[in-house]
Amino acid sequence: MKIRSIDNKAWLSLRYFGNDDYSSYEIEASIDIGHGHFIAKNSDQLFLNTKAFIGVLDQFIVNRTLEPRLYGTYDTYIRLYSPQLNVVMLAFSIRDTFCGYTQSVDYALNGAFEINPEDLPLLKAGLNDARYC
Repeated sequence: MKIRSIDNKAWLSLRYFGNDDYSSYEIEASIDIGHGHFIAKNSDQLFLNTKAFIGVLDQFIVNRTLEPRLYGTYDTYIRLYSPQLNVVMLAFSIRDTFCGYTQSVDYALNGAFEINPEDLPLLKAGLNDARYC
C-alpha cells in the first residue's frame, strides 16, 4: 500500500511480511523537496497498536479533530491530523538503531505531507488486510 502526497512529490508505503508467529512490516518513505531528496526504509518494523489505530482512523474519516497515531518500535510512527478544514496531513518518523559500533547509533527520517482525504480508506485497508494480533 502506498499513499502519495497531493503534489506527487512524497509517498509512504507499508508492506506486510508477517505470519502467524511474527507480524512485521516494511515501511518506506520518499520526499523530494526540489533541493533535497530524502529516502528511508525499515524492512522489519513492528507496530504496537494496529487495532486501536484502525479504530481511531475509522472515526477520523468523519471527525477530523482526532489524531490517529500508529506506534512502532524504535519510536517509529505514522500520525494523521487535520490543521484546517478539508486538509489531511500524514506525519511520520521512520527510525531504527544499529548496535554494531562501540555504542548504539540511532537513524531517523521524519516528515509530513498533505494527502488526499480519499486515500484514508487505502491506509485502513493496507493495515486491515494484515493478520495482526
